[in-house]
Amino acid sequence: MSPPARPPDFTALPGGIYRIHGVSYYTGGMPPNPANPVTWIGQTVSAVLGGGTCVLFSNNFKPVTVVGACTAPGINAPTITQPTCNALGSLTVNATGAGPFEYSINNGANFQATSTFAGLQAGNYNIIVRVQGNATCSTTYGANPVTLNAPTGCDNCVMTVAADVPKNILDEATVNSVISFPTAGTITDVNVRNLAGNHTFVGDLTFTLVSPLNTSVILLAKKCSNAANFNISFDDQAAVAFSCPASDGLTKQPENPLSVFNGQNPLGNWTLQVNDDAAQDQGMLNAWTLEICGTFNCNPTINSVVVTQPTCPNPGGTIVVNATGTGTLEYTINGTTFQASNTFTNVPAGNYNVTVRSVGNQACATVYNQNPVVINAPTGCDECLTFPAPGLPLNITDNATISSTINFNRSGTINAVKVKNLMGTHTFVGDLTFTLMSPQGTSVVLMANQCSSADNFNISLEDASPTVLACPINDGSTKKPQNLLSAFNGQNPQGNWTLMVNDNAAVDEGTLTGWTLEVCGNFVNNSCPPNLDINYTIYVSSGTYQASNQVTCVGTIPHGSVVVLKAGDNIELKPNFAIDIGCTLEMLIEGCGN
Repeated sequence: MSPPARPPDFTALPGGIYRIHGVSYYTGGMPPNPANPVTWIGQTVSAVLGGGTCVLFSNNFKPVTVVGACTAPGINAPTITQPTCNALGSLTVNATGAGPFEYSINNGANFQATSTFAGLQAGNYNIIVRVQGNATCSTTYGANPVTLNAPTGCDNCVMTVAADVPKNILDEATVNSVISFPTAGTITDVNVRNLAGNHTFVGDLTFTLVSPLNTSVILLAKKCSNAANFNISFDDQAAVAFSCPASDGLTKQPENPLSVFNGQNPLGNWTLQVNDDAAQDQGMLNAWTLEICGTFNCNPTINSVVVTQPTCPNPGGTIVVNATGTGTLEYTINGTTFQASNTFTNVPAGNYNVTVRSVGNQACATVYNQNPVVINAPTGCDECLTFPAPGLPLNITDNATISSTINFNRSGTINAVKVKNLMGTHTFVGDLTFTLMSPQGTSVVLMANQCSSADNFNISLEDASPTVLACPINDGSTKKPQNLLSAFNGQNPQGNWTLMVNDNAAVDEGTLTGWTLEVCGNFVNNSCPPNLDINYTIYVSSGTYQASNQVTCVGTIPHGSVVVLKAGDNIELKPNFAIDIGCTLEMLIEGCGN
């Protein structure tokens, strides 16, 4: 018999999972020699076979995971769309290599599967690209930081509603309504909004707008004959020219362009003249609004923005805006809510946009040219809290989805989420999909249709695990989830977390017997978690458990676990509570939330 064809040697194997069979036997006069197949890794076939002419392999095998060599991605210059006055910016990372890749623009704090980041404020961004499933195989862009610049020359637009209306429109007479614009500057656009009133024959009417420099624009003159009433807006950039009716509430181009006001100083009185040049029909001017866009001379000057970053004892930061300008100033860091004080305290981690304006005058506003102002989450002070699911077991039925909910009532900022001791029975686990949904409505598919006809599940899932998700899922090991739990990072963990288990086929059913949620992050010292009550059949995972008054725990702390029980008043361990040899149990009586 000829010897079998020899495969390539065992060196330079690509990444993957290999089966190495447990025993080899050499033909010849000597007795069979048992061999440890793990020692074959890195050897050539010739070295393994030695001088034998034939090798037989048993049906027993050992799975060996080989991590392929890291080929770090390359990063070319990113594609940048700078922010404009009307739109935020975007950044597309251009990476080269085999992939698939994950991308970060905040120096590795968060990664995503797509290379495009949209909705970006002006600021500096640090790009890192890594190979999916191999966090150590990464490249930092050599030209970091990538800068998105704040747009310049963005006009302010100020809407002023006429305060001297309603006014009667009399026969063969002109009625004047005046809006006083308090700010000097340069006009780039003028619009008349919500010009409304009643009249029994609008064909008698001529509408004219007069600027403080006595420039006149006839907006509409004797149109729509005997139609009644008017309700219209005028804008040079409107999609349609004027056509009757004048009472449909639409925005149309004026009869003469309002752009004749461009370049003028808006300071002073603007007059809307409504002339009725015929007898019999009369009416009322009920409302109109003047919109002026431009650059205004009263804008405050933002001299500096001083930031005090949060610390572990003081998780909220401080932003102090130092500005000067005419009159009394007011301040905002979210673009909408203004306050009299220039100091913002207890500011959580995030990006903020500073604007300063004069009180009561929207035209006098300045947007900080170094927005966003960044408050960073403090590092090195994460707390990890662990909550087991109540109300279990739950039956997993055919072609249905069950939900198990854990209430997490500490607010703060998430830095990591883990699912521990996800356990249950099922005679065909390939039917099952496990999905975790946060209180914010973000969903992550943890596992979907894994391990086909295998029975039962017992697994922990966390992004930091060095082991990628693979069969078996019933051996109590810790592996990476199918999709990263980092999708929850940055969210507030407070509220209901829901684990959904979907069985998408008939015949096979089972039971969800347990799962534990661990959330790590910076938490506010607010209300305490609910009482901990664990059935004695459940293992208590490593973690910190808190309660508002009393911790009542009946369970087993397994070998190697570290469990901390914290309560404000007392801790009671019910009968049958078990502590395995080699575990650590610490019980603390202290103020809740510490």
